[in-house]
Amino acid sequence: MSLFDDLKKKFLDDKDEGSSSSFADKFKLLGHSDEDAAIVQNVAHKAQQKANDEDDDDDDELKNAHKKIYEHDDNDHDDKTLGKAAAFEALKKYYTGKKSEKDKTELQKQFVALAISEGLEIWKKKKSEKGEDAVGKKEEIMEQAATAAMKLLAKSEKSEGKTEVTEGESEEKSSHSKLTDLAKKFF
Repeated sequence: MSLFDDLKKKFLDDKDEGSSSSFADKFKLLGHSDEDAAIVQNVAHKAQQKANDEDDDDDDELKNAHKKIYEHDDNDHDDKTLGKAAAFEALKKYYTGKKSEKDKTELQKQFVALAISEGLEIWKKKKSEKGEDAVGKKEEIMEQAATAAMKLLAKSEKSEGKTEVTEGESEEKSSHSKLTDLAKKFF
């Protein structure tokens, strides 16, 4: 089973056993409508397929996409760039924000939902500035954000999973710690 299959098993299924909320519920908690939340599960499943099929994103690509969209408000963009920028912004918010979830699956849902939320917010902003025809498809931007977020999760899970506790002893790092360690590279 690939790491992406493991991620899918753990958080893309709408109501996991033992999970306190669905993926769409996490998205709605970020202030989005039921209408937008209804497309989240489909977006996440498509993103999982893309994440399996595509190479990992280069760290510089993510930083540059974020800088282009969030700092320079660049008009020259495509859906993939907008999605990468959204995932990087989600990582930034995740790193600087309060993490109330203790469960690994819930943290993963929260992070990917945050990335999709950022993708939707970028789409809304660009749509209001340029009109609907000048902006990519809402679902595609959200999907690209989810794909980039899943790749960041996978990259963080591939990182060294142990931390030194005392002489010769180590313990498994949590997913939160791994994602936080990855974020520290950027912020």
